[in-house]
Amino acid sequence: LWRLPHPHPHRWALLPHPSARPPPAAALRMVGGGVVATDSIGLLVALVCPAVGAAGMLAWDGAWKGTAFSLNLVKAVFASFVFFAVLLLSPHAALPSLTLSAASPLLLSALLGIVLGDSVWLSALSRLGTRRLLLFDCLRPAVAALVGVVALGESLTPRIAFGVTAVMSGVYVGASSAALEDEEA
Repeated sequence: LWRLPHPHPHRWALLPHPSARPPPAAALRMVGGGVVATDSIGLLVALVCPAVGAAGMLAWDGAWKGTAFSLNLVKAVFASFVFFAVLLLSPHAALPSLTLSAASPLLLSALLGIVLGDSVWLSALSRLGTRRLLLFDCLRPAVAALVGVVALGESLTPRIAFGVTAVMSGVYVGASSAALEDEEA
């Protein structure tokens, strides 16, 4: 978990005891429950973003002539402008209390997850094509569940297994039917 900028940096947000640390599953439930219970706009955005991402992939398939790194750079610059606009317009802006030590986990996440991860993913997109990469991407839920079991000590419940299977099946059917339409055309 990331400690939020706080006057008491050793205290976890929303926890009553200064040394209390929630288990990862409880922390995710707190965050997820807060989004569902109090932030309908955030929930709507969480539902719309994957659809917009998929539409963008299909629209840009074969249209982008630059490198994966340059596309990633364009995305990062655009996202940074949006992030800072939202931050400055937010009534709870935390910009004055933002320090390098508080922002370093975010910067590390951006470096590894966005710069490196997206560059590799976009390179695979240009080499494999949208349909093949979507078929490969249908493995993401299974990998996430496996990492949760191995690294976080989560249990793989029937509900989670059903959700993983449903998502993987949906992505596979969608990518397969699109590939069949391409072959028929």
